[in-house]
Amino acid sequence: MANRSKKVVLSARIDPFLKSGMDALSAFTNQKIVKLLETLIENGLNDRVVKNPFSDSPENKDLPLMRLLKAVWSEDEILYQLRLGVLSRLGVKCTSEDVSVITAEVLDNERFKGECDLFDGVTGLSKEAGSIRFKYMVDIGRVRDEWKSLNTYSMFSRNNRPLAISYDQFLIVVGIQRDYSKVVI
Repeated sequence: MANRSKKVVLSARIDPFLKSGMDALSAFTNQKIVKLLETLIENGLNDRVVKNPFSDSPENKDLPLMRLLKAVWSEDEILYQLRLGVLSRLGVKCTSEDVSVITAEVLDNERFKGECDLFDGVTGLSKEAGSIRFKYMVDIGRVRDEWKSLNTYSMFSRNNRPLAISYDQFLIVVGIQRDYSKVVI
C-alpha cells in the first residue's frame, strides 16, 4: 500500500481568467500557487456543511465537511474508502457510486464478516459532534485480498443494468470462485 501521507498531484483545466487571478493573488500574497490552491480547497471543505451522521441532537445536526473527513481519514486507502462508503449510507454522499456498491457488499455479505471494526481508532469527533453509534465489523484481510474483484464487480454491475447478480454469482461467472457450495443462486 502506497504511503498516502505525502503530497499528491492534482491536474485541472481552468479558465485563463482564473489562472491569471491565481497568478495575481500569488504575487499579492507572496505565496506559491500550490499553497494558495491548498488553502482555497481547505477553505472550501471547511465552508461546506453536511448533515452530521453521528448525532441525533438537533444542536449538532450539521458539521463542516473538513472536520468529518479528518475524523475518518486513514492512510490505509481501502479502510478510508470503506469509511466514506459508510458515511454515504448514513446520508452524507461523499464517495463514488462504485465505492458505495463495494461498501454495501462488504457490510452485507457474510463472506466479509470479521473482527475488524472499520471505525476503530475513530472514537468520536468530539462531545459536541457526537460519535459513531454502530460497529461495522469486517474481515479487512479478505476485503484487501478481494478489493480488485470488488471494484470489477461494481463496474460490471453499473455497466450492465438492469442485470442484477450477487457478488458471489459474479465470482463464479468470471471463474474466480470455484467452491459452489457456498453460493446461493
